[in-house]
Amino acid sequence: MIKSRLVAVLAAAASTTVLAGAAYSKDLPLLNGVKRILFLGDSITYAGGYVDYIQAYLETHCADHSYDIIDMGLPSETVSGLSEPGHAGGAFPRPVLSERLDRVLSRVKPDLVFACYGMNDGIYYPFSEDRFSKYRAGIQGLVKKVTAAKAHIVLITPPPFDASAIKGQTLPAGLNEYRQPFEGYDDVLGKYSDWLVQQGGNGWQVVDIHTPINQFLADQRKLTPDFHLAGDGVHINAMGHWLIADQILTFLGAASAAPVIIDARLKRPKPDGVTYNYAPKMLVSLDTSILMPIDPALNLTAEQRDAVWSRYDQRLFRIKDAEGSCMVTITGTDPKVFSRKELEAGVSLLPVMHILSTQWTDMLLPKIHEVRAMLTDAWLTEVGHKRPGMAHGLPISQAMEKGRKAESEIKDLVGPIRLLIHVQVQ
Repeated sequence: MIKSRLVAVLAAAASTTVLAGAAYSKDLPLLNGVKRILFLGDSITYAGGYVDYIQAYLETHCADHSYDIIDMGLPSETVSGLSEPGHAGGAFPRPVLSERLDRVLSRVKPDLVFACYGMNDGIYYPFSEDRFSKYRAGIQGLVKKVTAAKAHIVLITPPPFDASAIKGQTLPAGLNEYRQPFEGYDDVLGKYSDWLVQQGGNGWQVVDIHTPINQFLADQRKLTPDFHLAGDGVHINAMGHWLIADQILTFLGAASAAPVIIDARLKRPKPDGVTYNYAPKMLVSLDTSILMPIDPALNLTAEQRDAVWSRYDQRLFRIKDAEGSCMVTITGTDPKVFSRKELEAGVSLLPVMHILSTQWTDMLLPKIHEVRAMLTDAWLTEVGHKRPGMAHGLPISQAMEKGRKAESEIKDLVGPIRLLIHVQVQ
């Protein structure tokens, strides 16, 4: 294994004392006491890209915690109980969450629920107060039942409807019936989203994805006028799922880790980092997880990728009050001399972490997706629903056993990686 080989080579070459390292694990206060996390929603949640990204963060950044992630999104579903004429070619009306919610909560027993509804709830018609009231009532009923089940709930606003992606396939205002989407349907979703956000003032926890995704679309279209995230106006691509995950992770308090700090004046760890006693010549051993994997489907440039890592994976090695410039060698990299000022600002560990992480991050997301999708179909089959055409999942006991074995494989992929940092005052 590359990890162990690098450690052995550097350790053999070291003549100084190896100082104690520190595990890289982030605590998210909003997840205190949380074990089982349930995601509810429609086809966007069933597709599960944003759920996969969130799980990838938790796996790579919360080594001291273990979470059960259960995605039970159901395509076509609403909370409003409404269905447009001719839905699915007239094959079946839209399923409604209330039909299965009691069974979901009693069987899954979640500690925390994320729920994203609204895209289907206006049934792609112009705004009407009657339809809006049914959406509000459905959301209120959902909150009441989740709370009664002694779980916390976080509501997610619906993503945007992108009429520009399906030009010629939308209908104008003023019609009696809409068997194709209303061209201004995103304004309807905007009203639904605004109402959800306003409920934050009533003590509800709400994550707004509608506003930032629309802003992202507007920014991109300044450069590429025909840019879109959803080819059919509804079902977002990998970038759309990442934007949802980014907002949820921000809500949870996921952020850059505190840097590793060496401070000659302190003898104990500081709250914002890991502190080592300073010496003119030393070898620091630091155990850290791999970087959060970035889906190749996002097609990020190197600059964009580094910006994501700088936000979620900041790894800085800082030396405070060094006697002068120092030569620093980080896990097999060529030695480099840093000035006292540069050491005070911090030396980024991201370049070497990128090299060491790639082998594992390339395998992690596909494994997470495979397991999550398998468990989704199993749980939907176990609990039951009224949506035709869904895959028949494995028996839940069999699926959970496969999930446990896969989780062991995932844990092997996420680390830790041991960094050896040799420092010598010049």
